[in-house]
Amino acid sequence: MFSKIFSTGRETLVKLIASCKRFPEPLSAAVAMVVLLICLSHFDLKDAIQNNLVKMAMVLALGIPVFLIVRLLFERVPNLKLGLKTVIYLCALGGLILYYCYGIEDFRMVSMTRYCAITIAAHLTWIFIPYFYKRENFELYCVRLLTNLTITYFYASVLYIGLAATVFTINSLFGAALGEKIYLDLWLIVAGIFAPAYFLAEIPSIQVEFQVERYPKVLKILFLYIIIPLIIIYAAILYAYFAKIIIIGRWPKGIVSHLVLWYGLVCSSVFFFLNPLRTAVKWLDKLLRLFPIILLPLLAMMFVAMGIRIQAYGITENRYFVLVAGVWLTGWILYQLLKPKTNNLLLPLSLAIIAILTVSGPWSAYSVSKADQYHRFVTILKKYNMIQANRIVKPKRPISTQEQVKIVSILRYFKANHSFRDLKLLPANFKLSQTSQVFGFKIDEDTYMDRYGKSYFNYNIKNSQIPNRLYDIGEFDYFINNLQDDTVQTSKGLTVEYNSRTRELQIKRRDQEIYRQKVLDLIKPLFEDKTPAPTKAITYVAENEQVKVFYVFNSISGRKDQTTEEMEFWGLDFNLFIKLKAKVD
Repeated sequence: MFSKIFSTGRETLVKLIASCKRFPEPLSAAVAMVVLLICLSHFDLKDAIQNNLVKMAMVLALGIPVFLIVRLLFERVPNLKLGLKTVIYLCALGGLILYYCYGIEDFRMVSMTRYCAITIAAHLTWIFIPYFYKRENFELYCVRLLTNLTITYFYASVLYIGLAATVFTINSLFGAALGEKIYLDLWLIVAGIFAPAYFLAEIPSIQVEFQVERYPKVLKILFLYIIIPLIIIYAAILYAYFAKIIIIGRWPKGIVSHLVLWYGLVCSSVFFFLNPLRTAVKWLDKLLRLFPIILLPLLAMMFVAMGIRIQAYGITENRYFVLVAGVWLTGWILYQLLKPKTNNLLLPLSLAIIAILTVSGPWSAYSVSKADQYHRFVTILKKYNMIQANRIVKPKRPISTQEQVKIVSILRYFKANHSFRDLKLLPANFKLSQTSQVFGFKIDEDTYMDRYGKSYFNYNIKNSQIPNRLYDIGEFDYFINNLQDDTVQTSKGLTVEYNSRTRELQIKRRDQEIYRQKVLDLIKPLFEDKTPAPTKAITYVAENEQVKVFYVFNSISGRKDQTTEEMEFWGLDFNLFIKLKAKVD
């Protein structure tokens, strides 16, 4: 047994050494990144220094796929001259340095989404470089990479658990003060150094050719008999929802876009990996031919849902990315439909190009979104004649609630993601607190409103400065505290039932209903205009011939769509006092 363990350990060490020799630059970047992250977790640094080190760690993480591209390019084209290789190295290194200096300005949405897109494009590029171009069995190569990645991080997880258990045992038995941060350090070392080194050691050489007969049996079973049935069930659910929309004539919700998009991306990925098996499994070939026809109506529904959101709220970066991904997915589906024998190398290649294009140039998500939101802003101002000599003047008539919501949404969008300087008509150094002077209405900065124009409210009696919380309850017979989804019974035949889902209260006396009330109907009028003042307790008294009920609401939370005036209540907590008008025997 020890000889086997020794042999396995030696093989692993040989693999790691070979990986270091074959990919020294990517692994050096990984080691440097892990060292920086460990330093950041252990030392309390000034904000400026910490931000610079985080930016450096991000660039080093990006350097891993960038140097992989360089190394695999050299393997793919072995006859490159030394001078040209040197130029490529310097371009890669210089590009990373420039990106550190100018590419990550801050850690807000623009910089982070651009970094993610570039990182995705870099990883997709090193994957397809060994098979670019006119080389077969690219899918089998990707299957091998997927298998190796899964095995690598399974080994890494087992190794981490073993090391963490060892540290825990040493701390417990010997009282060693190794500290809690050592667990994070171990995970960074295992996941950031060992796992990449082990995975890179398993990247097939350029000379290796793959055969369908050696397709991993585990993946074959997983894809064919587990994932595909789930895909079919999910498609049935989406089509059922599609039928519901047609029947009731109600447009789809915004979440449909994400559900359909991710479904399409997952299906495309699964069928990409299964493509080599289509000749060996007859029903799979039929399914792959049928798949584009099944997905196209769902994509049409997705674009309808996206169009509704864009018409109502304009284009933002999130909607732009979803829309572009949907267009790319539609193009890929049509390509598969029109050309049965597809070149699947185009899938990662086109996706890498799209990823770069969406975050750079005048067609980028940022440029298009800012232009669209600015256009919406100007349109509203012109409607109320608020633009004179390239500056904003107060409107002569009140701005409608719906238009106020749109203005607030646009202002908060620019504040969160860009700058008020991009709204050129605004006064210099504009702040949200100045909306009353500029637009003629005030924004309550204490009330949160999301980008869809929905304001959130939270009433809590325990946190309210209510001067008098004494209630005269002498006339009541029963008191129920914090009534939530309960059925309360007394020995004298009184039953109180509350359903937290329907928010309905029912009181029975000897199994005969004497009171029924939808509690939301009592509190909705209080929230029609604004959240109740914190100095006012929310109570309600209701009675009929048989019973008198006194409500004391402890907390109420939810949100209100300022455009449609629709309200959605989440939390509802109240106490209940009950008086029977005829004594229970």
